[in-house]
Amino acid sequence: MRKSLEIDAELGGRLESLRQQTVEMLRRAENLKGLHVVFLADGAKWIWDRFAEIAPQNSTFILDFYHACERVSMLCKQLYGEQTPKH
Repeated sequence: MRKSLEIDAELGGRLESLRQQTVEMLRRAENLKGLHVVFLADGAKWIWDRFAEIAPQNSTFILDFYHACERVSMLCKQLYGEQTPKH
């Protein structure tokens, strides 16, 4: 049986509070063998840098769907131009 912990938060200027919550939950979860931590966020570099500071070594980082689509759209615009059928 897989055990999971979930922290769902909107930053809204409370990044340090979220960081402290996450660190505390990870500390409490240390005794769960094989715990795999997944971080889901937008593509802001500063958010990923903060996650990397506290993430266990085997963590997974996932770009949220909205921002992933936004990046794919930007790539398509660069590859095919904005007004092409492929875009």
